[in-house]
This record gives sequence, structure tokens and C-alpha cells, in this order.
Amino acid sequence: MENLYSGKDRRRYKRVKLSLTVVYRTKEPLEVRLKTDEREFQASLSDISEGGTCIITDIDVAVGTVLWIRFTLAHVEQVKVNFFGTIELLGEVKYNTALGKNLFRLGISFTNVKDSFRNEIANFVDMVDDQLKLGGNK
Repeated sequence: MENLYSGKDRRRYKRVKLSLTVVYRTKEPLEVRLKTDEREFQASLSDISEGGTCIITDIDVAVGTVLWIRFTLAHVEQVKVNFFGTIELLGEVKYNTALGKNLFRLGISFTNVKDSFRNEIANFVDMVDDQLKLGGNK
């Protein structure tokens, strides 16, 4: 079977690697939301683009699950921290890869994103990408 999710060409948006804390909870399907008692979970956001993100979590989340996600975009530059604001949005789990003992990599596609949040994410990604190209924060 052909792997539709391989290679650089599948990306619609510029993506940058980073490490941020993300909080999420299950939004849909209802039976999963009820099973988790609508608890919030913490995870590590490992990359982000205007269209989605990848998080590392200790919860095995099924593909197709819709998550409510909250994170704060911040970028450290030598002695100062730039905050881009707190983002809250919905995303659908597109893939779930087991990384080992109780760790999972979730590929999440953002859904119904407010323009203001999409612009904040795009500006943040551009800023980090530009800085990496100039050799900063390697």
C-alpha cells in the first residue's frame, strides 16, 4: 500500500520543530469524551505549522478523535522571551505512532481555526524559521 504521508511534498504549510507544553482534552467522539471524564491532559508539542501540530503524549488517542487543544506560543531569544499569545483550537488526530513504552506521537490537523489564531501561528512559524536560517537558536 502506498504511504500517502511520506515525503516533504505532502506539507501544505511551513513547519518548525520546537518544544512547548500543550494541554488537551477529548472533544469527539462522545463515548471517548465520557470515558475520560473530560479531563485535561498535558503533552509535549514537538512541531507546528499553520495547518497542524505533532504532540508526544502518554495517552493512546485513536485516529479520528477530535481534541480541544490549548498552548502558548513563546520563543526565547538570548535574554528575552517573546509571547505570541495563548491559542485554543480544535484538531483531528490523523495518525498515532507508538514510540515505545506508553508514549505516542499524534499528528493533528487543525480544524475550524479562527483567522486570528491561524495568523498568529503562521507569524510565529515564519519568525522561528527565519531565525533558524540565520543560525540562531540551533
